Amino acid sequence: MDNLEKQETMKPEILITNPEKLQKKIERFQEGGAEKMHVLSDFDRTLTKCLVGGKQSSTSWAQFRNLGYFGEDYIKKSQAMFDYYRPIEISLTISEKEKMEKMKEWWDKHLNLLLEYGVSQQIIKNIVEKSGMRLRDGALDFLRTLEKEKIPLVVMSSGLGDLITEILKKENVLYDNIHIISNFFEFGKDGIALRAKNERIIHSYNKKGVIVDSPTVAKELSERKNVLLLGDTLGDVKMIEKFPCDEIIKVGFLNERIDEQKEEYAKNFDVIIINDSDMNYVSSLIDNVIKKQS
Repeated sequence: MDNLEKQETMKPEILITNPEKLQKKIERFQEGGAEKMHVLSDFDRTLTKCLVGGKQSSTSWAQFRNLGYFGEDYIKKSQAMFDYYRPIEISLTISEKEKMEKMKEWWDKHLNLLLEYGVSQQIIKNIVEKSGMRLRDGALDFLRTLEKEKIPLVVMSSGLGDLITEILKKENVLYDNIHIISNFFEFGKDGIALRAKNERIIHSYNKKGVIVDSPTVAKELSERKNVLLLGDTLGDVKMIEKFPCDEIIKVGFLNERIDEQKEEYAKNFDVIIINDSDMNYVSSLIDNVIKKQS
């Protein structure tokens, strides 16, 4: 991988695919300043840690299975889905078209399964309190900086938006500058989920054009066309497609099968952060834009 270099001044967990190209992008961000940029980020294993206590942390969907809220039957059904669909999701050989079809199938089945077993607002709150999901080291400072500098953060997640909201509430970082585009339930007066709220289910391979299809968010970002994109899968680079960017810096968190996937990530991201490292490099990018302004 001749085009993938480790910068000598950085930790070995930070890989820069093309330092000169990245520097030019940073300079364009600096020219526009904080008021011309926004951050577009995935949630699971991007803003959250991949490893907690030495063990791989599960996604928001898997928390229901891990904590056993719906009994053995639910666990067996949801685990069977994971065992079948997850290899398809991370495959480097299956076509994107087939992945799109299979991921929609998976998400539909899991949402309906949760509805069948009576997922509720209280269960979601309990899961946030008891689960092993943790924000990535440095994420709180990163979120506080964005709020202070009034830089919008769009969290586009194929996970469960109700869980994401509760996690950010728990950490006291659910700020007004944060927009969560994800899968939400509609709840009845008794707190039990009635149906999926979204007409369009967001899964890991259909994030393309979602911002443009969200008029309120798109309007706020119309003058903020320098985009810092954060994601942990190759599908996350699709989040920004159809949005009219002036410049984009793409940061990828490569958390598993690192040697196998590193080259493909280098083709898609400007910066690769490996080994479940912290958010400090991402925060430094924001700081560079802010300091250049002042």
